[in-house]
Amino acid sequence: CDWSSDVCSSDLQEQDLVISYEIVEQSREGILKEDFENKAGQFVVQGAGTVKVRATVNENDHYLGTSEEYVLTINKAVQEIKFPQESYEIILDVEQEYDGLKVEEQDGKSGSGTITYSVLSDPKGVVSSIDPETGKVKVNLDAVPDSNGIAGQVIVEATKEGDDNYLST
Repeated sequence: CDWSSDVCSSDLQEQDLVISYEIVEQSREGILKEDFENKAGQFVVQGAGTVKVRATVNENDHYLGTSEEYVLTINKAVQEIKFPQESYEIILDVEQEYDGLKVEEQDGKSGSGTITYSVLSDPKGVVSSIDPETGKVKVNLDAVPDSNGIAGQVIVEATKEGDDNYLST
């Protein structure tokens, strides 16, 4: 270092400084991969939660050693589920049960929570029941069609429970 100038810089690698990292505390097990690469300070995130990590620099002939802790907060991800079609048509005089209301889960964007189905709107009483676990709809065959032959429109919702890593949808 040139002490006569206002700027002093040095190459830390030439000073044999080693920075190591360790997980001090996790809000739950498994948020960061246990066998992370210490020297690079890179972690593999495996879940949502908070993790306290300690970075330590070793002492050498030029520098004192020091440690600093920091908290990482990994937020839960949003799940993506959707019905394959925007709308479905059920022919009342043919079908008493309709089993085609299964949602699709988006690869890599969905947790382990349970999917449930419910009827949000059925003003004309077209649905007699819906199985909340499968989405199978039992149709009320007594529903009266209008002049266009339409007995009514029903809005069905699918929701998915959150888990340790994903929010509810």
